[in-house]
Amino acid sequence: MKQIAKKITLGILVVSVILGMVMLFIPSIPMDRYMTYVKGVAYIYTPLIASIGINSAIEKTKKSSE
Repeated sequence: MKQIAKKITLGILVVSVILGMVMLFIPSIPMDRYMTYVKGVAYIYTPLIASIGINSAIEKTKKSSE
């Protein structure tokens, strides 16, 4: 159960990236919709990804000081 928020955040990010990669090869799906989605979600994911990185750095700093 440890770091479940990190796993969920990274999972959704991976699904979004894979979805975008699949959409690149399907010409009937407009990429404009995906870009609108990415722009909207970027405001949510940028702080989440930054917090994951900061938390990881803090944990490494604590482990190295022990």
